[in-house]
Amino acid sequence: MVTGIKEPPISDGLVFRVCRGPTCGRQGERLGRALARYLEEHGHLAFATQQWQSCFGRCAKGPNLQVERWREGALGEEAKLRVMLGGSHPDCRLESGVTESALPGLVERHVKRYLASQ
Repeated sequence: MVTGIKEPPISDGLVFRVCRGPTCGRQGERLGRALARYLEEHGHLAFATQQWQSCFGRCAKGPNLQVERWREGALGEEAKLRVMLGGSHPDCRLESGVTESALPGLVERHVKRYLASQ
């Protein structure tokens, strides 16, 4: 194994990446814990995981959550680039202003889309 290279968070499925940067901070921490609990309680851990992000650079719109569709151990470069530049892509979406009460609907919307593609 090459050192310094992290294993992908998931081979094929969804990564819910929660911001815990300086502005999203405390809200992001609570959001991340609630998200991890929700994924486990609803049986989504077979194809979904929660990860942390230091900052998405959209602090004024936070807390932010990026939903990524991973295929064969990677998120496509085009998807990452489009979202970083403020655009959109079917495999990557930045959700802003996310609240704990909005999590179930948000998660299930992405899970439904993922399962329909299987």
